[in-house]
Amino acid sequence: NYVQTCGLCETICNLNNVATHDCLRGYFNYTTDENLYFYPLLDDGVTIVRRSLVQGSEVIATVPLQSNNIVFIQCTYIIDSNNIQPTLNTGQKKEKLSLEEEGTLILEVQCRQPLWNFRLPLAQRNNKITKCLWQEASNAINGKLNAIGCKNKFKNFHDIYRRLINSEKLPNGSASKSNIYKWRHAKIMEFLRDSCLQKR
Repeated sequence: NYVQTCGLCETICNLNNVATHDCLRGYFNYTTDENLYFYPLLDDGVTIVRRSLVQGSEVIATVPLQSNNIVFIQCTYIIDSNNIQPTLNTGQKKEKLSLEEEGTLILEVQCRQPLWNFRLPLAQRNNKITKCLWQEASNAINGKLNAIGCKNKFKNFHDIYRRLINSEKLPNGSASKSNIYKWRHAKIMEFLRDSCLQKR
């Protein structure tokens, strides 16, 4: 059997089990390199998630994609309180959060640093820990989104905020800085400013 190795946790997986590996949970694409290591691929199609050394410490970082070997993950995860199992996409209706619920989700994530602070040691933000924390965030909004839904929703918020922060560096940055607060969640996302500005 062919095997590949996860570039995040170093687990060796049979090829048929790669798409359901824990480190790919919440992502819809992954890529493999010439050494048969696989990595989550972000929705932009050009950025992967991998281990990197930052100021002498090993962190999980996003880096530009250097391979064209992209694979679509044809499954999502259904999570309940006691069981996690892969299932094929069924076109299940997506729940829409209210503005208040979106704010609650962001605040719940903020108080759970392993979900966003990549400076923490890996032992403090491993899959088991973050899985439980995303479920707690889901519970805080009464399960309107499951754990994976919460993770994806917050990722969208994070991506929007990062783009707004990066726009401050442009020549017209002063104007961009005044515009950032027009986004409804900009102020409560300020806790991510330092991590968004950090060079990786």
